[in-house]
Amino acid sequence: AQRTAFPTMLLLAALAGCTQPTDNGGGTPTGSPALSRDALVFNAGGDTPSDTRTLTLSNPGAEALELTLAVAGPRASQFALQHTALSLAAGESVDLGVTFTPAATLGPG
Repeated sequence: AQRTAFPTMLLLAALAGCTQPTDNGGGTPTGSPALSRDALVFNAGGDTPSDTRTLTLSNPGAEALELTLAVAGPRASQFALQHTALSLAAGESVDLGVTFTPAATLGPG
């Protein structure tokens, strides 16, 4: 099995472009999403074709967020998200499943 780390900062980078409410005229976002972990570690390959891990995505702000989620990076095609678009009310959180399915050829990338 291949042990692969998925830095959640790649997901956060994708979240940075989400639609967020702005303040009264200044255009500055009033909130941003937060993730429960800095990284996810997957074990897949060989007899285990894929592996799914969960992290919590939350809205610690005072306004609702409309989010479009995507995975970024050189191996993005090997990861699938449970949700690609969702709304989070102020203070709300949701468990987000991330599945890793390694390419047929495993090795350094």
